Amino acid sequence: QRQVEAGRLLNADGAFERALPYLERARALLPDYAGPGNAYTELAVAHRSLGQLDRAVAALETLVTLDAGAMDAWARLGEWRAMLGDTAAAIDALEEIVYIEPFDPALHRRTAALAGATGAWAREVRAREALVALAPVDRADALYRLALAYHRAGNRAAARRTVLRALDIAPDFVDAQELLLELYEGED
Repeated sequence: QRQVEAGRLLNADGAFERALPYLERARALLPDYAGPGNAYTELAVAHRSLGQLDRAVAALETLVTLDAGAMDAWARLGEWRAMLGDTAAAIDALEEIVYIEPFDPALHRRTAALAGATGAWAREVRAREALVALAPVDRADALYRLALAYHRAGNRAAARRTVLRALDIAPDFVDAQELLLELYEGED
């Protein structure tokens, strides 16, 4: 623990390079420790601050292997994997958090946005379905976005049913009306 504390203090002072030997020693002494004050979290901070994002990700991957409930580590892992361009792995990390915190709408929105931006339509649909199930304030918008996800995933029937549910709530919802027209025009 003293090794980790020395590394943490050096990290806090911005001496990331000097922190690494202490943190590596701590990891070698207690390689399976993933509780509070673990070496992996501080190693990730030091490597990230030194611009070694791949090493930071590796430290967090080890940590979540040892402690699957490390929500902060999963969140950082998702963000950093996305920065490395590995969006599928970033979505995996976000979906792991869902198992820990299934009622967090912001998490489902982030997952849906990342999945939609990368063309992972089935994963976007799953995240959007969860958002609708969480009874959002703007239910019509949530249903519309779910209908779009169904449409992109190639499930036109589900897209039509869902956009009609959105229009039941908000009949003047122009984007939903346009999507419905597009869905029916494409049937010819």
